[in-house]
Amino acid sequence: MKRNKVFRAAAITFAATAVMLGATATAAQAHQLDMNNGSDFAWVTRDHRSVYVCDNEADNHGVWVDYATAAGHSYVARDPDGKGGDCGHQFPPDGSRIVRARLCEQNADCTPFRNA
Repeated sequence: MKRNKVFRAAAITFAATAVMLGATATAAQAHQLDMNNGSDFAWVTRDHRSVYVCDNEADNHGVWVDYATAAGHSYVARDPDGKGGDCGHQFPPDGSRIVRARLCEQNADCTPFRNA
């Protein structure tokens, strides 16, 4: 009888720990990655399935995001007008989650790659 109680307590503890770890992993994955360089900015969506890039400086310096996916491919998403109007938006062509990204500006520099 005492052995069953110990086993039951251990099973409940294990199950509770597994649920907590699973919830933590899901919460850690569900976040938005924001990047900025001056007035230019970009972000990877919370589900890591698309990226936006916005050039808010009318300086004739194009802005883009270099990003990599879980499938191991690298892509570039660009702002379409380069002057603060429309933002660029892209889904990875391979359908995979975005795992890291950086924001770049022509004739300037890029932010460091950050994990998404």
